[in-house]
Amino acid sequence: MYFREIIALVLFAEIDILYVVERWLLCIQKGQYMEAIMYNTEVSAVNRWCFENTIEIQKMKNELEAEKAEFEKEKNALKHERVAFETEKRLTEKLHASDVELFEQKVKILEVELTKLAAEKAQLEKQRLFFERVKKFEEEQYKKPEPETVRGELFFKGIDDIDGLKKRYRDLTKIYHPDNLYGDVDTIQEINSEYDRLLDLFECC
Repeated sequence: MYFREIIALVLFAEIDILYVVERWLLCIQKGQYMEAIMYNTEVSAVNRWCFENTIEIQKMKNELEAEKAEFEKEKNALKHERVAFETEKRLTEKLHASDVELFEQKVKILEVELTKLAAEKAQLEKQRLFFERVKKFEEEQYKKPEPETVRGELFFKGIDDIDGLKKRYRDLTKIYHPDNLYGDVDTIQEINSEYDRLLDLFECC
């Protein structure tokens, strides 16, 4: 039975008690003692019923108070949990925002560094091409020309006797011998070949 229903029954019972008491007094005044006794019995029964229901009401009231206290306890616990959850949520959002900001800063730094690296790479490539052109130009400018071998008859031009031939040969070997500063193997071979040819020619004559 619900608390409101019990209260309603009690109030209805009080109305019945007043009615019974009023009828009981009226019966005594009229000398109707038997009816008064009957109403007295009804009053006693109603009082007993009220007493029993009052105990039940008090018991239910205590249970309701205990339930209310438990409800308040759960309500407070839920409130604390909600506050903790909101605090944790705000902290998480703040940390997330901080992480996002830090990540964006890192991305910007990387983009700047990549741009710098690309520019430095392009600059180095230009320098490499420039130095290659300079090196090629220097090699072409300072390239040692291949020495041209002089024909042997030019060294002995104007010689008309064997003594002049031998004297010219000695002078030429001093200059063009490979062990000397201006010596050359091909040139000395030309000189030797032409000397032998002229020597044979002068000895035959």
